[in-house]
Amino acid sequence: MENKFNLTKKANLIVCLTILLFLIEILVTLYINYSNHQQTRIAGAYKIIFQVILLLLIDFKNLSKKIVPLILALTIVFILGLSINPILKTEFNFLFQKGSIYYFNRYVFIFLVTVILYTQREMPLIINKALKFLELILIANGLLIIIGLIFNLKIFESYAGSVRFGYDGIFNKINEASHIYSIYLMYLYYCVFILKNKHWAWFLFTVSISLLLGTKMILLFLFLLFLAHIFFVNKNSKLKAIVLLAFFGFVISFEKIATFVFNIFPFWKQLGEKHELLTLLFSMRDILFYNATDYISHSWNNINYFIGGAFYAKSFVISQIDGVDLFLFFGALGSSIYLLLFVLTFMKKHNTILNILVAIILTCGFLSGALLTSAMSMLLLFLTSFSLHEKYIFELRR
Repeated sequence: MENKFNLTKKANLIVCLTILLFLIEILVTLYINYSNHQQTRIAGAYKIIFQVILLLLIDFKNLSKKIVPLILALTIVFILGLSINPILKTEFNFLFQKGSIYYFNRYVFIFLVTVILYTQREMPLIINKALKFLELILIANGLLIIIGLIFNLKIFESYAGSVRFGYDGIFNKINEASHIYSIYLMYLYYCVFILKNKHWAWFLFTVSISLLLGTKMILLFLFLLFLAHIFFVNKNSKLKAIVLLAFFGFVISFEKIATFVFNIFPFWKQLGEKHELLTLLFSMRDILFYNATDYISHSWNNINYFIGGAFYAKSFVISQIDGVDLFLFFGALGSSIYLLLFVLTFMKKHNTILNILVAIILTCGFLSGALLTSAMSMLLLFLTSFSLHEKYIFELRR
């Protein structure tokens, strides 16, 4: 058997390309913090290069007969939606750089990459090697988060220029960082509690690092992970009953608890004086959601409900809630195709616990946004879910 650190040049190239996708965040963060620019296309340009090089490495004889037709079907839905876009002729550059075409590539990125990876003979070794290096990046970033907290370094803050607490290290987008660490926590949890091949202290350390991000999404993920552990992994019936009663009590008193917690922090207390609790919970995304529904009522025809119509004109802003934006972009038909692609790519047969964990990640994305269109998050989710399932199958065969 080939040694996992002695791959072919082609396999090592894929590993390097994958690692660079994450390392490029360092360059983006430094560029934004030490220049007068608020954003840059460096990461976007690299993603295009990444996809082009992978396409050149593809083995067309081993293409998936399930995934490829679904990608083509999703593309047809997108083209139909694009063809009725009222700004197609006048704002094509906008659509390509910031609008529908740009977002379509972000949505299908992970499926294109995984289809290509599945054609590689050394795929399991490629994934394991890439994952080891990405773990080192996440560990290093965790140390930077701690350093940022201790020395109050602005460059590592989650919300630069705001009094809101949080440190995200070298990652440029806090929502993306939250998903990345949630996925890594999913990976560690499975290794510690299911496979029992990592130490629980490392899992708790990473939980602490994740909490320093200062996002509600991390709290939601940890809460759902705790419930999943109690009701699907834990065997103690009495503990299940106690937690179930506590959960009902939490639900009944949720409004009072949430209000109390928000009032502890000056940033949220001040915001709470202007907005309702729902707006605080969704970080004002509910307002964007209402704007999106208003956009639908004034701009959509009946066909749009099937194929979408998020034209991303300059007068339209996405809701930043993945579940809503997926429907806005692809409609009922396209969303169904996308979710089927997601299931085929990430869900594993006869591995209920892993599927529950992936579903938790998807739920957090559907409520908080920035998961489905994040190349790093979706790629890390694929690498971790594939690796965990491989380890699970290996344990069963022992």
